[in-house]
Amino acid sequence: MSITNNSSDNDGGGIYCTDNSNLALENVIISNNTAADSGGGIYCNNSNLALENVIISNNTAADSGGGILCYSSDLNLKNVIISNNNAYLGGGILCSYCTLILTDVTINENVANNSGGGIYFTNSNSSIENVTISSNTSNQGGGIYCNSSDPILRNVTLSNNTAADYGGGIFCSSVSNPELVNCILWNISTHEVFLNISSTIVISYSDIQGGESGIFNNNGSVYWLIGNIDSEPHFVDSLNGDFHLQWDSPCIDSGHPDLDGDGIAWLTDPDDQDPDGTRMDMGAYYHDQHLPKVDFTANVTSGLYPLTVQFTDLSTIGNLGTSIDSWSWDFDNDGIEDSYLQNPTYTYTLPGIYTVSLTVTDDGFEDTEIKEDYIGVDQEIVVTDIQPSPGIVTINEMETIDFFFSGYDPDGNTLDYSWNLDGVEVSIDSTYLFETNYTFAGLYLVTLDVTDNFTDNSIYYEWNVTVIDVDQEIVVNDIQPTPGSVTIDETETINFFIDAYDPDGNPLEYSWKLDGVEVSIVSTYDFITDYTSAGDYIVTLEVTDNFGTDRISRNVSRNTLNYLWNITVNDVDQEIIVNDIQPPPGTVTIDEMDTIDFYFIGYDPDGNSLAFSWKLDGVEVSVDSIYLFTTDYSSAGVYLVTLDVTDNFSNRKNTSRNELNYIWAVLVIDVDQEIIVNDIQPAPGPVTIDELDTINFYFSGYDPDGNPLEYSWELDGVEVSTDSTYTFETDYTSAGEYVVTLEVTDNFGTRRISGASRNTLNYSWDVTVNDVDQLIVVNELIPPEGDITIDEGDVINFSIDAYDPDGNDLDYSWQVDGVEASIESSFDFITDENSAGEYEVTLFVTDNFGSRDELNFLWNVTVNDVVGSGVVLIPTITKLYQNFPNPFNPITNIQFDIKENETGVLSIYNIKGQMIESQQFVAGQHVFQWDASEQSSGVYLYKLQTESFTEIRKMILLK
Repeated sequence: MSITNNSSDNDGGGIYCTDNSNLALENVIISNNTAADSGGGIYCNNSNLALENVIISNNTAADSGGGILCYSSDLNLKNVIISNNNAYLGGGILCSYCTLILTDVTINENVANNSGGGIYFTNSNSSIENVTISSNTSNQGGGIYCNSSDPILRNVTLSNNTAADYGGGIFCSSVSNPELVNCILWNISTHEVFLNISSTIVISYSDIQGGESGIFNNNGSVYWLIGNIDSEPHFVDSLNGDFHLQWDSPCIDSGHPDLDGDGIAWLTDPDDQDPDGTRMDMGAYYHDQHLPKVDFTANVTSGLYPLTVQFTDLSTIGNLGTSIDSWSWDFDNDGIEDSYLQNPTYTYTLPGIYTVSLTVTDDGFEDTEIKEDYIGVDQEIVVTDIQPSPGIVTINEMETIDFFFSGYDPDGNTLDYSWNLDGVEVSIDSTYLFETNYTFAGLYLVTLDVTDNFTDNSIYYEWNVTVIDVDQEIVVNDIQPTPGSVTIDETETINFFIDAYDPDGNPLEYSWKLDGVEVSIVSTYDFITDYTSAGDYIVTLEVTDNFGTDRISRNVSRNTLNYLWNITVNDVDQEIIVNDIQPPPGTVTIDEMDTIDFYFIGYDPDGNSLAFSWKLDGVEVSVDSIYLFTTDYSSAGVYLVTLDVTDNFSNRKNTSRNELNYIWAVLVIDVDQEIIVNDIQPAPGPVTIDELDTINFYFSGYDPDGNPLEYSWELDGVEVSTDSTYTFETDYTSAGEYVVTLEVTDNFGTRRISGASRNTLNYSWDVTVNDVDQLIVVNELIPPEGDITIDEGDVINFSIDAYDPDGNDLDYSWQVDGVEASIESSFDFITDENSAGEYEVTLFVTDNFGSRDELNFLWNVTVNDVVGSGVVLIPTITKLYQNFPNPFNPITNIQFDIKENETGVLSIYNIKGQMIESQQFVAGQHVFQWDASEQSSGVYLYKLQTESFTEIRKMILLK
């Protein structure tokens, strides 16, 4: 039966199941259904759902549960495939407030756009056994997302799952407590497990990639128990979804050694061995160790026909086998058995490619190895012609050689050619044209490989080619300047160069000489002068091509070029050299009472003395290289300073080349006087006070120029006062760090140019206000402190309504006779028919600020013994509570209710599943006190089981 291509505007694209329905499906395909809200394939609300031999694929939900959404229901899946489904939460399955049982289930290639690519658990308890969860994708929890859930995973394989953010394999949040045994987590992106705050994970006998470091622990608790490994599991073909174990897998015989008789209700009735009778393996699939391992080899796998091949059996018996009983060989893939020998010989008489198979048996268990296209049988290539004959070939530069091959393959296969020149492939045709030019002189190796692409049948040829050098004349494209006479002035440069080449490709050699001394051996030469270079010079150039002494006799002029230049350098007067002049000519501004040091540093390269003339407003004031300009408080105004510098070279040169002139416009600014400070309080810097304290800031000072001072007080950058004083006040909410600043200005005006520090004062205080704790406020305390008397079977609700005015969270500790019973703001004191006696109930309340604010309350409770009343409080539902305290050392209380007309058994187990203690109880409210003095630290399980109820919880003993 198929349920396909349906859609819903709300929930349940394929199947909608609600209101205490009981749905059981077998041999059904549910695919390509769509829900606008949740449950693309199946929506199950407050019902029971059982699936066997069902495929749920390619379904989509806009919100939750692409394949299945299960809410407040019991879900039992066996031999089910859930693949390629999509949702925002829970791409494959989303279970909320459910009990989920999975056996022999495959969950793969599902996508959750937010969390839980394979499965999303929230407030659910689940048992998962022999399940594969692979290639699922989400942002968090690529394989599994746990929210306030405690799934138990046994023999589960999680592989190739992906999370964009955290937890590629498993993501645990909001107090989730999964338990893993005999599991494999491998090839998972981001993290194998992400453990969030307050979550706990228990792992034993499992293969986790990265070991314990593969778990990203964000303030959770990891119980890394015995039997865990970090080894490549050696799946048969994980990329194609085959997660069976290969023979060499370290996960074989590495699972839990003994799960018999442990009292834990697994999905199936487990024994301590796999079905093949060996110790349990890790992962979803056990490896049957009865199977033999078949393998073989051949002494040759290719050659020319007829080809005789010796085959050798390399098979090994299974781990539980005794010996290989028989061999069955098929050498030519015709389905007919060709030999029953262990190591046979076979002759191939026809060309072809053959597949070989071998089947062996061991005590009735069989294994087959098929090697595709294992033996290749070929015929030789036929050669009809090859030119030139392989060997030595000699030619001159500019000549060519036509290489070619003619032949065929008798098998009809196309021939492949590879012509190589000095190891580099130059042609893949049957021909190759070897060409030369005037740069080709030398020795070359030409080779040819001819193959028929069938087996190893090929032909190889070699030619050693000698190319003889042929010399050519040097070619000149350009030469500058034209050889002959050249005249320049001192400090000028002549760029000599020649552009030439040798058609033979030989590198040219150059020799530039200045007055017979070589000055360059490249194609260019720069003739450079300075003011000392006046005179006559001879430059020559010789260019050769270095063809060699073994060349055919040639006229030397054909291979050597010679050029000559006569150079005259004229004497030139030098300009004055300026090393420094200060200040730079232009506008200079100073204040009254400042000075300016004018100076000139330089010289005449011709050696003449320099003459100086400094003038102030046209009047010469200095004939040295320096001049000091001074001011006083009456000097405000504008002045003109000039400087003339001459070198007195001679009248034969233009004067402008040997005289320097500079001008400065000097602006002298009226000077403002600094502010006078009489006092400032408190001293700028760090200041520390308590909440409710104040600080009185004030400034006392004046401006000597008589201008009124302006003030700007700022608190954390916000102006709070424009007076000379500022009062900093605090209350109980003021604790923290503050910055108080003050700026004082004298408003001298825009006419000044001095820096702000002369007319503006700035101060800063770093103020620390210490937190002052306030007393806890109690609105109501129920019941009031004192003595309380009740009868057996009564309940007292203790509670307190209080808060911390500072806003800190309050901590509560309710204790009964010194043993903590609650850390909430309320506490129920529950009694039964065995509770008669005296009790002391105390409450401690703290605000975590310090010991100054702790409240203590005391009640003396008397529980009267009720005899013969015949009234017993019987609960309406059966319920198991979390033990308290937890963690504990060594005594803890386990509270539970058993409803009317039922009896129950409370059992305690260690983490290995071994029962430690068990007692039977009748209907009623019970508190069982367990003394673990004889036990070691660790995780323990306690289970309450009645006729209609079973629940298991965890508790932690810390000694």
